[in-house]
Amino acid sequence: MNVLKDWNASKQPLTAPPKPNMLVCAQYDADDFWYRAWIQNVTENGYRVYFVDFGNDEIVSIDRLSECPDILRTIPW
Repeated sequence: MNVLKDWNASKQPLTAPPKPNMLVCAQYDADDFWYRAWIQNVTENGYRVYFVDFGNDEIVSIDRLSECPDILRTIPW
């Protein structure tokens, strides 16, 4: 996943409001790196995302969400 590692330095803002079933990049709380994530639902505390490459989930705020570049969308998960 060198593409994702390189991308961590230049995240892109969301082009649409986040909503369930949307593939985004989300900043993981434990290491502050960005990973591909699927928005499961919206909560009163933020967005519950599922990190598709690792199988875990967490609630993140909107400032920890970013557009998922096309090149990252094509990598199987």
